Amino acid sequence: MNYVISFYSDTFDLRNEKENTINPIKGISVGKWLNPILESKGVTCTNIEEEDWGWYSYASLEGQKYLVGYIAIPASSKGNNAEILIQVHKERTLIEKLLGKNKLTSNDPLINKVSGIIKNNSEFKDIKEEI
Repeated sequence: MNYVISFYSDTFDLRNEKENTINPIKGISVGKWLNPILESKGVTCTNIEEEDWGWYSYASLEGQKYLVGYIAIPASSKGNNAEILIQVHKERTLIEKLLGKNKLTSNDPLINKVSGIIKNNSEFKDIKEEI
């Protein structure tokens, strides 16, 4: 189970992003914007790394570890307007998975922080959340 929040924005400088050498997917600028805000709210974030599906970093909050993914799908190659997707996956032990414990829920503290940051930004449009 994971959490995804998506929205549209021209806030991020997609044209000047570092290239993802595995797959040419944009999104590192989203992580570079979000991680410092999360850190100011007590979340510890690792450096952003590339993956074949986009960009990610790890986040820790209240003893829990999460993988946070960032993807930006540009509307055109000439501008910065894009659909942005932020995914949150909560890490659980094998025992927790087998017993159905410690699942990611809509009231998870990291989800509340990410959701609040996105929803309180007037530059983001058509915000949708799924869990």
